[in-house]
Amino acid sequence: MARMGLAAAGGLLALSQAAFAAPGIAVTYAPVAQAAAPIPTLSQWGLALLSLALVVVMYRTLRKAGNGRPIAGLMLAGALALAMGSSGSWISPSFAGADGAQLSNKAGGTVVVSDLTIVGNTSGVTQQIIKIEVPNGYTARAVPDGLPAACAVGATLAANASCTISYRQPL
Repeated sequence: MARMGLAAAGGLLALSQAAFAAPGIAVTYAPVAQAAAPIPTLSQWGLALLSLALVVVMYRTLRKAGNGRPIAGLMLAGALALAMGSSGSWISPSFAGADGAQLSNKAGGTVVVSDLTIVGNTSGVTQQIIKIEVPNGYTARAVPDGLPAACAVGATLAANASCTISYRQPL
């Protein structure tokens, strides 16, 4: 009899904890059937070195011409000014303040995330978001500046890519 009361109390405790647990946003993902083949390109450093080599060849060619010395100097000064004045994304932004979740299973799966979470694909294969289950009362909100684009059903994430889940909890 005492065991029955203890079991009932334990069951009620489990139910009460489940009732007050904060609901999460479930993101279901699966691998893309056929991933695109990577296209080899130059990195930003490779492109910078190639540009530098082109400037050196241009300078030497114009300098050898009899009346090309003043033009070579101007072209070199212009190339340096462009190189120093261009602004590129050389340093990635920092993502402070948001939780993180990983899509780590190559076969797909489901991750439960909070209201503001950066979801990263660490599985090594391209994954597609199949479903996003949002608890009742949650509303979508804009992704804060500096965070990856919003996750959406049907979106694909290449290996090491990420997206952001951004919802507002009910009051």
